Amino acid sequence: GRAVEYLADKQAGISEADYKVWCFVERMYMEVLNRTADEAGLRNWVSYLQNGTMTGIQVAEGFLLSEEFLAKEMTDEEYIHIMYRAFFNRDADLDGLETWTNALQNGYTKNDVFNGFANSVEFGVLCREAGIMQAFVEGVK
Repeated sequence: GRAVEYLADKQAGISEADYKVWCFVERMYMEVLNRTADEAGLRNWVSYLQNGTMTGIQVAEGFLLSEEFLAKEMTDEEYIHIMYRAFFNRDADLDGLETWTNALQNGYTKNDVFNGFANSVEFGVLCREAGIMQAFVEGVK
């Protein structure tokens, strides 16, 4: 996250819980869209998570179905790297990268991959740490 902005927001009254949600959304911008969040978008996504309108999976799905993300040209391996960073907040391990990349090249869809990452225990831990609901959905088409 951006510590300087957090300190400024903390002085303006943002709680640590709100900051964790803010960091969750900001990470989606960085890892999925490869850019910093725009102010309005950041506030909207954070609000949806805080008021329970959306779950962590639904927010991730929103980023992965966005025109901005879908317009990107990427290899299957690049896609899997994005999934690891977005859903697990870490780089792909070699075995996992190979397994998921091979799965995409042998009939798995991006929807299948999305479901695997979004419904994982590891993403659930990340959601709990951010203080948001993971929930389960069918995923990206």
